Amino acid sequence: MRNIIWWVLASTLIFPNIALADPISLKGLDWTMDYPDMINHLNSDGYQCIGETNILFKKGTPEGDRIIAYLCNKGSAQVRLSATEIRFNCSAFDMCAHPADDVAQRLVNTGKVDELTPSMNQDEVMSIIDPTNSVSTQWCGVGNDGDGVCVSENPRDGNLRYVTLKKGSIGKSLSFD
Repeated sequence: MRNIIWWVLASTLIFPNIALADPISLKGLDWTMDYPDMINHLNSDGYQCIGETNILFKKGTPEGDRIIAYLCNKGSAQVRLSATEIRFNCSAFDMCAHPADDVAQRLVNTGKVDELTPSMNQDEVMSIIDPTNSVSTQWCGVGNDGDGVCVSENPRDGNLRYVTLKKGSIGKSLSFD
């Protein structure tokens, strides 16, 4: 019993961010996990993950084709893991035909986040291609530990497009210092 208590106290001091974290979790993924853990979890769920490189903008950097994100696919379901976001497309939740505001409310109702606030979002690339479909609504909120979640609508029909977990300041106390 003493060993268990000692281990809990020591791990809290050594790994305070993880020990005290209360992350938002979707599909078993959250920001206390590292890339290998996330990829292993997605692979065990049937996803196939590949590393993405930024070949288009690479300027002969010494590190070569550095992986900047991972793209994981299972049929039409897609999860993209980057340094600051875990983005799920609507197929990952089988909710492409659901209104995005309904999906946002379901996240609140299930306790994933206390509140999601709507805001207008403009896709700069889309505004050049098709200005009529460049503005959409996004519902975002911050979790108890500084991470966030956003629900993005498809501007064409108002249905769910993406759900994104944002790393935010997870594990760090909020401060203006």
